Amino acid sequence: MRVLRIHAAAAEEAAEAAAWYEKERPGLGTDFERAIDAALDLLEQDIVPLTSAPGVAGTRGVKRLL
Repeated sequence: MRVLRIHAAAAEEAAEAAAWYEKERPGLGTDFERAIDAALDLLEQDIVPLTSAPGVAGTRGVKRLL
């Protein structure tokens, strides 16, 4: 299992997005947080391959999930 490092700015942006979704419709922010958690679980489990496009994060051993 991989150890994930999440940039502080990304974590802050996700928290702000969850708060905005929650304000738009109660429960939607929680759904958003669950989707983020599921994506992070995929990255931890090595299910998502390293990005292979030239000049992209995968060349540095970094994964990206869209």
